[in-house]
Amino acid sequence: MDSVINQICYCIRNYMNKTGDELIIPQSLEEWETLYSCSIEQNIPGIVYDSVRKIREFALLPQDFKITWKNMVMFNVASQMRTDEAFGVIYDEFINSGIVPLVVKGAVCRCLYDNPEFRISGDEDILIKIEDYDKSHRILKEKGFVFDEDSYNAGLMGKESEITYQSPNKDLTIELHIDLFEKDNEVYSSFNKWFENVFDHPTTVIYKNRELYTLSYTDHFLYLCCHAYKHFVHSGFGIRPVMDIIAMADKYAGDIDWTYIWSKLKETKADILFMNIFYIGEKYFGVSMEKFGGYSLIYSDGRSEGLLEEKELLSDLFMAGVHGRSSIDRVQSSLMTLDAVKNQDTSINKSRIKALFPGVKEISGRYKFLKRFPFLLPVAWIMRITVYLKEQKDSEGSIIKENKSSQIGGNRIRLLEKYKVIQK
Repeated sequence: MDSVINQICYCIRNYMNKTGDELIIPQSLEEWETLYSCSIEQNIPGIVYDSVRKIREFALLPQDFKITWKNMVMFNVASQMRTDEAFGVIYDEFINSGIVPLVVKGAVCRCLYDNPEFRISGDEDILIKIEDYDKSHRILKEKGFVFDEDSYNAGLMGKESEITYQSPNKDLTIELHIDLFEKDNEVYSSFNKWFENVFDHPTTVIYKNRELYTLSYTDHFLYLCCHAYKHFVHSGFGIRPVMDIIAMADKYAGDIDWTYIWSKLKETKADILFMNIFYIGEKYFGVSMEKFGGYSLIYSDGRSEGLLEEKELLSDLFMAGVHGRSSIDRVQSSLMTLDAVKNQDTSINKSRIKALFPGVKEISGRYKFLKRFPFLLPVAWIMRITVYLKEQKDSEGSIIKENKSSQIGGNRIRLLEKYKVIQK
């Protein structure tokens, strides 16, 4: 796994136009296939392909393998171009209707790179003012976008933070945000207060000859960190969010208020985690940690070089997939990690019990009947426990110690403690 991690990081560094160690060349077709599979899991097949296609060893690989990879990249680039075009039409509609939509992640992050279509994303996130919600909804509805009626009504009542809209031909998904984070999540809903005044000082970026409104550089960098943190305390995130965070700091370091950033990371108990993420940027992507406010600011408030140990974090990033959804077991483990962070408790048994008896909100996505009939929560618990007990048996029917989601959850709780997200 270490060689694949180094290979992927080399390709990202190359994509960011940074210099560093040479590529560790895969030594067999099997190793090349592993690299290819990992690039897909991390949603960066184009970034990796663009680096390796130029070397002699790649040219010697079987033609069908090279064509498969190339065709995937071409398909992704074409899809991204269609998505960008469709999004541009909707964005212009918003602007012409007097709405100022703040674009986050997506197109704004693609602006950071020379070859933006290789940084693919399946949706676009837009933050709007609550008073523009109904007008925004009407625009999307008139364009034929499909949405969930219950989510829309909850949004009207201020109970939903985001509503998902999908275009008729499925080439564009828009996440329409009223708040950037869920209102009722006990771990990170408080982040919303940091973004209450973002419409007072937006900035703009140029993407494909179109001026897009977005958050200020400081707010956007903080948002990328908070968004990554949100995924980390659930089931993790991959290397691409790290790439975006590092690239934004590299490009806009002089425009970001680093004292403010570090104060918020410290407040969230995420400063040691992100110190190590920034260290990954320095060690593997070639972006000096000095960019992140200077060493005197980084190594203050109890932070020191002695807390830099990125290996386990890097391994978790690559096991997670791009948004922590590499397996259903990993997704389910988030019930344990969220409970542990909320209670600042590393007791794995307590978190395992919470995972077996979660609330309606945590499992209504899987047990959809709970959205209309929340009083049936005990039925969902029984269904979950039945699955859990089945997973407790091996192929011969003998009881095993714990299922995979519990193993992953336990390991990730220890990781959260290591990087001081959980402080006993």
